Amino acid sequence: MTVSGAQKGKKKLPLAYVIASFGMGVLSGLVAVWAEIYYGIMIGFPLAFTIPEFWYYLIAACIIAPFVEELAKPIGLYLIKIEEKPRLSPFQWILLGLCAGLGFKLIEDVLYALAASDMALFVIGVRSLFPVHLIGTSIAGFGIALWDASDDLSHFFYAILISMLIHGFYNFLALTVMV
Repeated sequence: MTVSGAQKGKKKLPLAYVIASFGMGVLSGLVAVWAEIYYGIMIGFPLAFTIPEFWYYLIAACIIAPFVEELAKPIGLYLIKIEEKPRLSPFQWILLGLCAGLGFKLIEDVLYALAASDMALFVIGVRSLFPVHLIGTSIAGFGIALWDASDDLSHFFYAILISMLIHGFYNFLALTVMV
């Protein structure tokens, strides 16, 4: 089974890739939560006693979270590229990135909702205005497309770096302007 909408003469995107990207996005969301807790404790615990609370949250949200999340979200795309070696168009890689980002966003929103506070619900609402997770993994998907076309892995790493910077800047704005 494939996803329709492919251009004439182009291969359609297999539904299995879409499902795998979405599912790995969900799984990477769970892994990212664990990693953020770990790194938050390892880095944040010593900082909590030496810097003001606002700066601690700024470091956690603008450096730790983007680093962990933007590395975790495209794992499914990476595995598809390495294991399946499909010949997909850049648009198809971007679409897979969108699916992974959506899976990640949905599980993160569920975890925020389970926190059951007014602030958690506010965060979910604000985050819906700018889908940073979908954008980040779409950029990573484009990086994989460039890697696929050129056999130069650095394109993928640069795409992840760009995703990290966008995510960090978004979190910075969320902490300093929106809240």
